[in-house]
Amino acid sequence: MRHETVPQRTTFGVLFLLMLILAALAHPALSQPERAGPRLNALQSCLPEKYGAELNKLRNGLLWNWKPIGGEMPPPPAAYLASMDQDIQACNIAAKLTDQAAKDAIYSVIAKDIEIKTADCRKFGMGRMVPVHVKTLLAGVPSHGWQVFYKWVGSSLLQGKEIPFQTLTSPATAELPPGMYAIRVEKTGSPTLGKAAPPVTIVVGSEATKEVEIPVQ
Repeated sequence: MRHETVPQRTTFGVLFLLMLILAALAHPALSQPERAGPRLNALQSCLPEKYGAELNKLRNGLLWNWKPIGGEMPPPPAAYLASMDQDIQACNIAAKLTDQAAKDAIYSVIAKDIEIKTADCRKFGMGRMVPVHVKTLLAGVPSHGWQVFYKWVGSSLLQGKEIPFQTLTSPATAELPPGMYAIRVEKTGSPTLGKAAPPVTIVVGSEATKEVEIPVQ
């Protein structure tokens, strides 16, 4: 009996180990989207070669924190990765266009986003979220109760929606990935309480925090 039960146990152990290995092999694909590497590769495949040098700078910062020797850095925050996804989506749209001028205009927006991210990464380390403080001023005095909305400047290509800050002015605060944004304010409550200025474009990055003042009427 002993000679019969040992092979059975051994077989069961081998099968169980095989199941664990197969499960482990199935799950890396789930963690892959949480890394910057695949996104950088997607951009490199999509963008014209002339943008490769700047993209490689960002790769060095995000993956290795500018250190040529060492393991890969932890992934940036989810919102940072999502902003890279926007670049990829816009790039895929550009790649399908036949109008070269329109194609180049989109590539330029993406290249600017990469440049901003690279500069911020070089100054402050690997990808980070930048604190943004928005103040609304009425005749130079803080005016409270304004809702702030922001949108990546390339979002019009993706039909993206404006995203509100979670707090009202003044100041309203949020953390955004480095990049260029269109930002506007809207008065909550009665529309007769105030009139907002037109949307403004801001660059977030290369500063510890971004301070924005928007005049209202």
